[in-house]
Amino acid sequence: MKMFGARSLAWSTFTVVASLSLVTACGDVDTYKFRNSPWGESEPYKNWDFTYLQLVRATTPCDSEAQEELIVLTCAEVEFPGEHLAKLNSSCSAGTEAEVTIDIIDGQSIIYDFSSVTAKGTFTSASFNGYVFTELLGVAPELVSATVDGEVSTLELDDDALRVDGHALRVNFEGIPFDDAAFVKIDLVFADPD
Repeated sequence: MKMFGARSLAWSTFTVVASLSLVTACGDVDTYKFRNSPWGESEPYKNWDFTYLQLVRATTPCDSEAQEELIVLTCAEVEFPGEHLAKLNSSCSAGTEAEVTIDIIDGQSIIYDFSSVTAKGTFTSASFNGYVFTELLGVAPELVSATVDGEVSTLELDDDALRVDGHALRVNFEGIPFDDAAFVKIDLVFADPD
C-alpha cells in the first residue's frame, strides 16, 4: 500500500510554508509508545513500520532555505516513485537529479532503485547531497545504526555516507555516479523497544 503527501518547509525556522496534503491509506497512527497487534494485545514499535516518515531531498550548503518534503505512513512496503521524487526541489537546483525510486520494506530496510533512470549521471558535489528520513512521531525506538548491504548493492556507496541521528537517517550520495543498473539496499538497526 502506498501513500505520500507533500509540503514545503523553511529550514531556518522550520515553519510550514505550504499546506500539507496527506492521505492515510494505511490507517491512522496513534501517538503512543505502544500499538495494538492483530490479536488486540499491546506491543511496542520495533522499527519504522506504521509510523509517519518525512523524506526530504537535500543539498547543502546552498543559498536557498526553502525545502520540500514527502510524508509517508509506512506499511509493510511503501514506495516513493521516481517521478514524484524528481519533482522535489533540492535546496540547490544545480546538478543532475536522478529519478530514483525509494522503497521502505517492513520499516527496517530502504531500497534505492535507479532502473527508471534514462541517462547516466553523477550526484552534484556538495557537503551533503541526498535524502533525509525522519520518523516524525517519535514512537519508534531509536535508530542505532544503518549499513549498506554490500551483497546486493551495485552503487559505490559505503557506510561512511550514512549518518544516524536518533529518529533520522541521512544518506549522502554526493559525487556518486549512477546509471539504470544502480541499486542500493540499506539495512536499519533499532534499539530494543522498552
